[in-house]
Amino acid sequence: MRCCCYCLLLVLLVPTLTGCAGSSEIAQPPTRLSEINRVLESSDATIVWVSGNRVKDAEYVRLSRDSIRYRLHTDPGGASRWESSRLPESEKTRSRPIEDAQRIEALVGGGVVSGSAISAIPGGIVIGTSLVSGSELGVRYGTIIALACGAIGAVFGLVADMERRVVYRRPVSRYLK
Repeated sequence: MRCCCYCLLLVLLVPTLTGCAGSSEIAQPPTRLSEINRVLESSDATIVWVSGNRVKDAEYVRLSRDSIRYRLHTDPGGASRWESSRLPESEKTRSRPIEDAQRIEALVGGGVVSGSAISAIPGGIVIGTSLVSGSELGVRYGTIIALACGAIGAVFGLVADMERRVVYRRPVSRYLK
């Protein structure tokens, strides 16, 4: 009975602690344009213009010393979308002078898959020990634990993915070292 309590505690604690594991968090704000572009190549961004207008969910944002290029997602896509090039011809990029951008916020994360995979580890351990000992019931319980923990970890990872961080703030001269 005591072992079951510890197992339950472990099952609940692991997803909570590892939900955001593996996310592409930004340890420190970027200090160069190349670092900003590296962060933005794998995340959607919100561009806040000097006028106060916002462009939400901009994709493929690229900064240079004199311009900002971005694309708005307009194609609902389909199965073939993932097989197409990174910049489909039907979706045109837009460009504006970099002086027009007040700041750029990036959606940093990536914890859904990592949180799910890491959280399923306790179930995997139960499955592995059950296979070694020949316990069919243990394999079933381990599978249930792995699926439940994986789902919980994915939810925690999704919540961690909701974080937006400012990766660029004008003027551009501070990033041209």
